[in-house]
Amino acid sequence: LLGIDKPNDNRIQGFMHLTAATARKLLGESELFALTASDNGMSPTIQLGDTVIVKRCPEPENGSLVAVAIGNNAVTVKKLIKKDTSILLVSENPAYEPMLFTFEEIRTTPIVIIGKVIEMRRTF
Repeated sequence: LLGIDKPNDNRIQGFMHLTAATARKLLGESELFALTASDNGMSPTIQLGDTVIVKRCPEPENGSLVAVAIGNNAVTVKKLIKKDTSILLVSENPAYEPMLFTFEEIRTTPIVIIGKVIEMRRTF
């Protein structure tokens, strides 16, 4: 299990089987974790119930899909658009408004970019 020391941790919702080759390809020297989509904000790409694999990365590239913590709320996945004095977090679903944060708001809210989404898994 990636990123969890104790397999009985109550935050674990399930397990995902990976081959050794896939684990080496994904892991490298980095830290990964998985999130399950709990809304349709990134639909149609990421749908309710999909699992995304996130690589810890505090400074992802502009345009990346990122896992971000906003204040004390749960972690969310959004497209990151970097501006000169702010960032824009955008959902793929047009029903969700983009969220604009100035650098001051990033510091005081706080807004923490946890990592970059590197893979999505869906079960049928």
